[in-house]
Amino acid sequence: MIAPPELAHAAETALDGVLKASHEDLPAAIPEAVRCLVRLRDDLITRQRSGEPAPAGWLTRTNAILSCVVGAEFPIAGLHRERVETALRAVREMLATKEP
Repeated sequence: MIAPPELAHAAETALDGVLKASHEDLPAAIPEAVRCLVRLRDDLITRQRSGEPAPAGWLTRTNAILSCVVGAEFPIAGLHRERVETALRAVREMLATKEP
């Protein structure tokens, strides 16, 4: 099993990629960021259910970040860039915690 920080780093990279993507690349970049966050969330759920250690509060925060990114994907026009920026900051804040 991949450690949560490694999965969070992958999500961080994917979210950063969304912010750097050209308009033409956005349709592929956003789903990739969502997939990375889903992998992190699913790993955290598995750890919680099996009693394995996971960083405290990460599951709740990951769910909120995931909701934010999915909401950014379906605006009336364009991309809700601010939501992606907020999600990226939140992932970086999680990574800054030193929990197991």
